[in-house]
Amino acid sequence: FFAGCLVSLSLQRKAMARATALCILAAALCLLRSIAFVPAPATRTVDPAVVTGAAVLATVPAGADAFVFKGKEYFDVFYGIEPLAWAFCGFVI
Repeated sequence: FFAGCLVSLSLQRKAMARATALCILAAALCLLRSIAFVPAPATRTVDPAVVTGAAVLATVPAGADAFVFKGKEYFDVFYGIEPLAWAFCGFVI
């Protein structure tokens, strides 16, 4: 009786392993062949006036967004956020 149960259990384990392997293979093939998350390439022409305008705006000098403290000009590298908050954000990420 026990030998029959062991053989039956062994066959069930082999069948389960085979089914698991087939499911993993099918999922991998679906993910590799899927194009659901890849957008189609956009085909559009850009107006030369738009390109020229963008180039002009990119070359126009702007303010450095610096501030003056006690007569010395500083640039805020932390964007007004406390360094401890940046450290905590980096730690969380």
